Amino acid sequence: MVFRLRSRMGCGMERELVCENGADLAKRLEVTGARRDPWGELTLQAERLVARGLSRLDMEEALMQFVRQQGWPEKMRAMVSQIVQQVQQQKSTAEAEASRLATVEQLEVVPLAEVEPRAVRWLWPGKIPLGTVTVIYGEAAMGKTSLVLDLAARVSRGAAWPDGTRGPGMGEVLILNGEDHLDEMIVPRLTGSDADLTNVAAITRFQVGAGTRSSHQRRFSLERDLPALREQMESLSEGQLVIIDSLEAFCGTLGRAQLRAVLAELDDLAVEYGVAIVVVSAGTKCDLPAKNVWRVDCDVLDAGLRCWVPVRCNWGPLPAGLAFRVTSDKIMWETRAESPTADRSRGATSKQEKSRQLKDQAEWLKTHLADGPLPAKQVVAAAGTAGWSAGQVRRAREALRLVCSKETTANGQWVWELPNRSERSVAGLVKLHGERSRMGVEGVEDGKDVEDVVRVSA
Repeated sequence: MVFRLRSRMGCGMERELVCENGADLAKRLEVTGARRDPWGELTLQAERLVARGLSRLDMEEALMQFVRQQGWPEKMRAMVSQIVQQVQQQKSTAEAEASRLATVEQLEVVPLAEVEPRAVRWLWPGKIPLGTVTVIYGEAAMGKTSLVLDLAARVSRGAAWPDGTRGPGMGEVLILNGEDHLDEMIVPRLTGSDADLTNVAAITRFQVGAGTRSSHQRRFSLERDLPALREQMESLSEGQLVIIDSLEAFCGTLGRAQLRAVLAELDDLAVEYGVAIVVVSAGTKCDLPAKNVWRVDCDVLDAGLRCWVPVRCNWGPLPAGLAFRVTSDKIMWETRAESPTADRSRGATSKQEKSRQLKDQAEWLKTHLADGPLPAKQVVAAAGTAGWSAGQVRRAREALRLVCSKETTANGQWVWELPNRSERSVAGLVKLHGERSRMGVEGVEDGKDVEDVVRVSA
C-alpha cells in the first residue's frame, strides 16, 4: 500500500510525502519513543474499536487521541484514516464470508420417531384435500371452468357435495381467472349455481405503482406475484378454496420445469395456510408434480356427458369419479358414479380395452389385405370408413409386421401387404405383376424385370 501525504509550506507551496508501508511512514514522520511499530499498534486499537461497532469518524477521533497520548505528530491522521478503512473492510469481508458459510446447503435428516402422524384433511372427502394442490386438466370445451365454479358456489354457501357427502360449511373462495370476463361468465355461472357472492372474490389484474402518477395495471403472473397472492391468502381462514383458472393463463411463457417450480410453491402456500388450491390446466395429459390430479373428458357413448375421473391420488386407491352435463348457466351432476379407470371416457381407455381394440384393428387389416397388397392411402381411407383412425391403422400395421413397399416410378406410392406374401423372389413379383393395374403401378413394360418396379422398405 502506498501512502501520499501532502503538507503546506510557506508561500502557499505544498510538498508530497510518498511511503511504501506504515513502518516507513512512521519513520519519515520522525515518530520516536518506545513504540517502534505505530502501524501495528494503531491497527490493534482499530480492531478493538470496530468490534464495538463505532462509526468511521468516531474510530478516527479515538485513534487520534491515542496518537496524541503517545506523543506522535498530528500528521499521522492520514495513516489513521487508512488503518480505519482497512480494518472496516476486513470486518465486512469476514461478515460476508460468515454469511456465506451460514447459507451453505446442509442435509436435513429427520428421525421418523419424532414425526407426529396426522390424517389428511379434506375439503371434499375423498376428492379434494386441504393443504395441497389439486390439478384438473382436460381439452378445451370440456366444462372445466363450469366444474370449478360449481365447487366455488358450494363452498360459498356451505352446500353438500354432488355425491351426497356433507359440505365443509360456509367458507370463502378466491378466484384467479385469466380467460373469462367476470360479468359475462364468472358471475352468471356462480349465480346460476346459487353461490353466495359475498364470500367470493376474484383477482384479475395486478396494480403497479398504486397511488403514483406512473400507476398502471398488468396481468397477474404466478411467477412474479406469488408474494402478493400470499398476502391475499392471509385473510382466508383454514378450510377455504383458491381456484386458479388456468395455469397457462397466468404463466403461459414458462417452460415445463418452471411450471413445476411454480406448482411446488403453490403447494407450499396450501400447506402453510391449510387451504385447498385447485389449478385448472389445459391439455390432454398432465405431468405436473401434483399429489391429486383429475381429468375432465367426453363420454365416448354420449357426446353431451362429461366424465370427471381421478388420475392420481397419493393417499390411497383412486376414488370414484362423477359425471355431469353442462347447461346454459350451471352444471347438472349425474347420480351414477364413474369408475376410477373411466373406461367410458375418451382419453382414459384401460390397458385391456386398448389391447382389445388393437386386436380388432389387426384382424380388420389382415382381412382387408387377404387378397393381396394395396396402396397405403387406400387402406387408410377404407379404415376411416370402418371407424378406425390413421394412427390406429399404423399401430395395427406394426403389430402385424406388414411389408411396406414403395414404387420406383416418378409418382410412386407406398403399398402394404401381409408378411406371408412378402417373398421378394422374381417368381413372387411376377405373380404380383398381374395386379399392377389395381395397385396403381404405371409405366411397367411387359417382360421387364419386376424387381426394378418395387423397392422394399424394411
